[in-house]
Amino acid sequence: MAVLYVAEQGATLKKEGERISAVRDGETIAEIPVRALERVVLLGNVHLTTPMLSFLLHSGVDCVL
Repeated sequence: MAVLYVAEQGATLKKEGERISAVRDGETIAEIPVRALERVVLLGNVHLTTPMLSFLLHSGVDCVL
């Protein structure tokens, strides 16, 4: 299983179906399917929405802040 490191300052992680969408300044910079993830690590000024946090919890993906 993979670990997703997010260090893009000012990025927000959002839930888009079964995918994680990384958005910065209104522009999508990455989309990652959650089924391949074991852990998400947020470094610095990175945000995640409440639906994204809930989705990670229900999917069994660890989130490290």
